[in-house]
Amino acid sequence: MGRIFVVRVGADTQYYPIRSPIFVDERFELVPITEGEKKMDQLPIAHRDPMQRYCDIRCFNTDAAPSLGAYVGKEAQTVAHNDPEFAHMTYGDLCDLNPRARNLIDDPRTERKGAGQGDYLFFLARLEEHDGSHFTGKAGLYFIGYFHIEARFGPIQAPLTNAEEASIGRNAHILRAKAEPDLWVDERRKFWVFKGGPDSVRFRFALEADWEWLSTVFSDAYGRPWHETKGQTLMQRAASYTRTIRCHLDPDNPEQSDYYRRFWDKVHDHLKRRA
Repeated sequence: MGRIFVVRVGADTQYYPIRSPIFVDERFELVPITEGEKKMDQLPIAHRDPMQRYCDIRCFNTDAAPSLGAYVGKEAQTVAHNDPEFAHMTYGDLCDLNPRARNLIDDPRTERKGAGQGDYLFFLARLEEHDGSHFTGKAGLYFIGYFHIEARFGPIQAPLTNAEEASIGRNAHILRAKAEPDLWVDERRKFWVFKGGPDSVRFRFALEADWEWLSTVFSDAYGRPWHETKGQTLMQRAASYTRTIRCHLDPDNPEQSDYYRRFWDKVHDHLKRRA
């Protein structure tokens, strides 16, 4: 029984008009962010093999659309940061440099233990309703799958060995370093990759992460219950609590053991119901 870390993924409002669609039957497509963490006034990252554009990424749930390019309009030729990628179950991040992701790795100074073998990464995304032709403007937060971590690689600062290539070679961070070899030795861009094991799951139907559920099983970074804030919708408030990646539930913490069970009960019920 591993700890549960929550990781926000996919394009959110800052990447508008790029959005991830959820359809009437609760199937969905995860549309990733654009590559490069670029500001709107900067030039797009140039496409080089083997980096992927939105038009190169096959849809998972939508037979009617050949690629994610169908959902991003004029951005179809833009390079996408396809992470996590569920074909090989990998997720990467700049854990040493990005405060948002720092909790994923160990910190000897504070004795913090990062996410490792046996722990879970649950991926949380903003999905916007799509009627089959257009986005409707109504959005929510949904769990879209999870990795049961099999291995952790990093910090990666050199081309991969053959064994590493077979395991994590299709991660978006790896693809960009292959396209731009200087990134292998760039201290500002060193990264980590987490590999999901065989029991990792990409949901076919999204699991709504509504406030009523999450506020009864999760607490904030100081162990306090979630609370509503005037001027924020419940979705905005839930998004603020999950902006930083961290361990939300630890089965070895006696105060969280019941919450841990209730969280998994909901997940297992969803998977069974939507099988």
